[in-house]
Amino acid sequence: MHTRKKHMLAMMAVSMGMIGLTHAADTVSEEIAPDGAMKAGPFYLYPTIKTGLGYTDNVTNAASNTTSSSILTVAPAVALKYRVAGDEYQVGYAGAYTRYMRSSSDDIDRHEFQAQANNVYSERARSQFKATATWDADARGSTDRAVSSEPDRYRTYGVNGLFVYGAKEATGGLEGELGYRNKRYLNNRTQTASSDVDFFDATGRFFYRVAPSTRSFVELGYTGINYTSASSIQDGSESRAMLGVTWDATAATSGTLKLGGMKKRFDNASIESRNSLIWEALVRWKPRSYSTFELKTGSKPAESTGQGDFVDNSYIGLNWEHKWSDRFTSQLGYDYTHSQYRGVSRTDNTGVLGADVTYLFRRWVSFSVDYSHDQRSSTLADQKYRKNVVMLNARFSL
Repeated sequence: MHTRKKHMLAMMAVSMGMIGLTHAADTVSEEIAPDGAMKAGPFYLYPTIKTGLGYTDNVTNAASNTTSSSILTVAPAVALKYRVAGDEYQVGYAGAYTRYMRSSSDDIDRHEFQAQANNVYSERARSQFKATATWDADARGSTDRAVSSEPDRYRTYGVNGLFVYGAKEATGGLEGELGYRNKRYLNNRTQTASSDVDFFDATGRFFYRVAPSTRSFVELGYTGINYTSASSIQDGSESRAMLGVTWDATAATSGTLKLGGMKKRFDNASIESRNSLIWEALVRWKPRSYSTFELKTGSKPAESTGQGDFVDNSYIGLNWEHKWSDRFTSQLGYDYTHSQYRGVSRTDNTGVLGADVTYLFRRWVSFSVDYSHDQRSSTLADQKYRKNVVMLNARFSL
């Protein structure tokens, strides 16, 4: 999947996930470990590993002279959880190792370490704290920087704290969120040094219940952006104000909608500040207990990765998941992104079609077949590409 798309979808998932934070108050049995877990004293260990073998016809998202290759992937993960009196603590590791048989210079190893604490202080007050450390890479051709002989490798550190006040069934509620994250590139410094950056985030939300299963809310947010390179002209800030509604009106329908405005300011006076209309929406519809449709759409600025001052992205996606039997599940989805570059003359349109079928052989082992087709058109001829990827996967747990 295209790296910028993954980042965008990941940001939306975090934003939507923080709204209406809930916490499992039930304590796990001290006698029987849950499915997929191994008991280790007062802790529960959840190990998994996923392996894949596949093929791509365009390793580097090139417009021409493409490189095709077989792909081998290994993705181990482990989580250690501890629950007591309604509180939950977790540490974990997730890795993803990708090898290209015909293009070893594009191999990527990803390591993510995470710690999280969910605490309930009373019926009205609860919090979530999360810290992450990640080592990853931008695949060649996935950014707008000049393509080097190997991927642009980086590490990121991040911390995020969320405090919620208000009983779950109360008329009103408050959320306050603070976060810090940074990104430091480790190689290809001629091209990547100007992309080292720090982000400081602050967000507040006020919820008001307008119906038993529906809440409206106001969200105010601020992000400070500081690039470490003295030559960077992208330092600045983003201020956001949004109105929204979140609902779970029936067993079949749930969703969150947000609409508002953002002002993006730059410290460098030569770059004009910009006001933008922004929105996020995620709606799920389950016409049957075994079939789910998900519609998502949004619009917000993104940081430049080598061209322009920043990028205005708007996207829409539709996904259908269907459980054909206890063992067979399929997914079919399409995502479309329109990218308008500011400060340069460039417009991109990217479409991604994805499909997969999963077979649950046993509770602890499953097999899947995945296919994706990426296609980008651009006003710059050398930024167009097409890419097909097919993978056969196996996933194992306890």
